[in-house]
Amino acid sequence: MDSVIEYLIDKGEYIPRQQITFTPSIINRLDRNTSGIIIAAKNYLTLQTLNQAMREQKIKKYYYTIVRGVVKGQRDERAFLSKIESKRNRVKINQSEGDEKEIQTIFRDMKGNADYTFLEIDLVTGRTHQIRAHLAHLKLPIIGDRKYGKPAVNQLFSEKYQVENQLLHCGAMSLSGMEGDLAYLNGRRFEAKLPKTMNKIIQDLFKE
Repeated sequence: MDSVIEYLIDKGEYIPRQQITFTPSIINRLDRNTSGIIIAAKNYLTLQTLNQAMREQKIKKYYYTIVRGVVKGQRDERAFLSKIESKRNRVKINQSEGDEKEIQTIFRDMKGNADYTFLEIDLVTGRTHQIRAHLAHLKLPIIGDRKYGKPAVNQLFSEKYQVENQLLHCGAMSLSGMEGDLAYLNGRRFEAKLPKTMNKIIQDLFKE
């Protein structure tokens, strides 16, 4: 967030001494070591509007990842997520409802082979660690994920590509149903290129 604030100050769009009651804030937070797009609000009204839009699913988020396992076509998976209080800060996925929060993850194959699949993920609900834990629960662990992945797979990609964190990237966002000053964002789609290492692995794994 510091880099965003510095950018706005340099552009003259945020002057701290004139806006002492508000600091630009991030709308969508990414898991530690997950790359990709973030949205930041420059003023309080925009912050409120975008937070509400996020709750009402007017902002669609698309993630990209490589998993160990085979996926064909599109899958719409639902489950329940609960946090495990531990030093590892993990979450647990269950198929039956209890005190947990319901989650929904839609994903589809973009490329694949007999061992790995490159996925596009439509994150319907945005819970902490949702994508990583849900895919691991479905026997589709993300490459490089130290919390939920497979150690042997992680070691393989660490040695060959120096992968030390989960290959998970928020690569696109689209907006709809925005009103007022933000109506100009309707139909807009924002994209961020895949990290170089992830792109290299995709090219190597899924040669045509």
